[in-house]
Amino acid sequence: MAALGLAFGTIHIYSQGVFLTPIAEDLGWSRSRVSSGFLIGSVLAVIAGPLVGTMIDRWGCRPIALTGFLIYAMGLGSLSWTETSFAAWIGAWLLIALGAVLLKPTVWTAAVVSRFERSRGLALAATLSGLSISTALTPLIANELLEAHGWRAAFQGLAAIIVCLALPMVLIFFKDPPRATPPAASVHDLRLSRLGGLQYMKSRSYFQLLLSSVLIGIPIAALLMHHVPILVSLHIPKLQAVQIASLIGVGSLVGRLMMGQMLDRFKSTLVAASAFSLPAFPILGLIWFGDSAVMASLCALLIGFSVGAEIDILAFLVSRRFPAQFYGLLFGTISGTITFAVASGNFLGSAVFDLTGSYSLLLILAIPSFLASALCILLLPVATNSACNTKAADMALPDAERDIIREATAKFVSNSGHSSGQRQPRARGRSVGAFRSKETEE
Repeated sequence: MAALGLAFGTIHIYSQGVFLTPIAEDLGWSRSRVSSGFLIGSVLAVIAGPLVGTMIDRWGCRPIALTGFLIYAMGLGSLSWTETSFAAWIGAWLLIALGAVLLKPTVWTAAVVSRFERSRGLALAATLSGLSISTALTPLIANELLEAHGWRAAFQGLAAIIVCLALPMVLIFFKDPPRATPPAASVHDLRLSRLGGLQYMKSRSYFQLLLSSVLIGIPIAALLMHHVPILVSLHIPKLQAVQIASLIGVGSLVGRLMMGQMLDRFKSTLVAASAFSLPAFPILGLIWFGDSAVMASLCALLIGFSVGAEIDILAFLVSRRFPAQFYGLLFGTISGTITFAVASGNFLGSAVFDLTGSYSLLLILAIPSFLASALCILLLPVATNSACNTKAADMALPDAERDIIREATAKFVSNSGHSSGQRQPRARGRSVGAFRSKETEE
């Protein structure tokens, strides 16, 4: 259910390449102007990202998903009412952005993270396979609606899909996991409550993950949303270009499931760096042999393989390097940043085409961006324990903060022992020393 929910909530992203040219021609706008609605709306996602993550931690995923789909359907339907008013266009995209931020991956992965400890990478991959489903099917469905009824009716059809399928699915089948009651007076919980998730956002590890998400999000979005126009510019017929673009979804599904197993079995930073740098090679193939449908199909599969790993890897690394209590806040912020990066990549692709008349410069600039993103992952500080382990949480902090917390914790334990006048029994639950190191290589 989480995978399907994620698929429905990304329709507006993966239909961009199909609608971009017809809308620009019908309204007499440049491609940059058409793409700017998505970019402006994504600013809302960046601002609201941490707030939504906190809401998930407090109220659960189901009510947020239901509200998100209602607003999302209204936004998609509103796009069909746009005439030549740019303000109306931006207003519709703001509605879509508000709904999409309530349907972003954090909502669906939070429900999975709370249920899985072992094989978490594979569980996250299965959930995020919804992105692959959307990547493969959305362009085909959108193109069929576009060819049969025009772009305005096509947006109405997409809104109807949300109302008739997505909303009932969440209402009937998607349930929040039961919330465990935290152990009373646990030293670990007291420490976390005082520290707060904001302290972890100041750590080097978190900053590098955030930077890596931007560096990979911008070129990935540009390639995804402009893949059909890119292939058409290489003299491949549009229908064939749409079919080739759908192969990105197939490749991302395979890559997502493979990466999920590899993250559970091998060193995650090496797996992540390999996945983030891989798109550089199919891009070179697209530059040199893009006019060949066979080569373009192979490139789409390889690009999709890497696309399938992006969100999965970041979700996995956040869940392993930081406490689960703050997963919604920490990954919510990264997810909001990715949304802005995706919109920026879409706008950048349009701007490059408007300025140069081709996508060659975009493809060339994407290569160093992918490699820099991989480097950020390779340079992450080494972690030796699971994020639910006290040591792993410490390693995400600056040294000065870590020393202060350790000193305060030691005093707390010492005072507790002296006040009782006798040896204290070992505390149950998540207290200091109660964790067992999992010795997972990060």
